[in-house]
Amino acid sequence: MLSLCAVACARLDRVTGTPADDGSTERQVLVMLHLAPPHFRPDVAYGGSYDARAGGSARRRIAEAIASQYSLTITNDWPMPALGVDCFVMQVGSNASLPRLVEQLSLDPRVESAQSMNLFRVLAHNDPLYPLQPSAKL
Repeated sequence: MLSLCAVACARLDRVTGTPADDGSTERQVLVMLHLAPPHFRPDVAYGGSYDARAGGSARRRIAEAIASQYSLTITNDWPMPALGVDCFVMQVGSNASLPRLVEQLSLDPRVESAQSMNLFRVLAHNDPLYPLQPSAKL
C-alpha cells in the first residue's frame, strides 16, 4: 500500500503542460464560448439529471472552427459552469496582430468574450497584503 502511495505522490510531483513563465502567454488568447443552459437528460443516469458536460463536444467543434478560421491552435480548455462559459486558450501565430485578433474574436457571434492572456507575478510572503489572502492561512 505504501509503494502505491509513493508512486501516486511521485506522479503528482511531475510538472505537465507548458510552464507558466516560458513566454508563450505573450502570444495566447483566451476565448470563451457560451454554455447552453442545462437541460434535463434522462439518458445520463438512472434517475436522470442536469449534466453540465452535455454539449461539450459541440463547443469543442465550434472552438476548433474558430481556431481554424483565425489560424490559431487550441492549447488548453476547461469549463466554467458557474460563469456559463467554456474557456479555450489558443496560441496566436507569430505574424498576427494580437490586439486586432482579440477585437475580431470579440465581434464573432459564436464567442462570448475574448482577451489576451496575461502573466501575473506575485510577491508571496514578501507581499504586505499576503496575510489577507486565504491561502496564507493554510
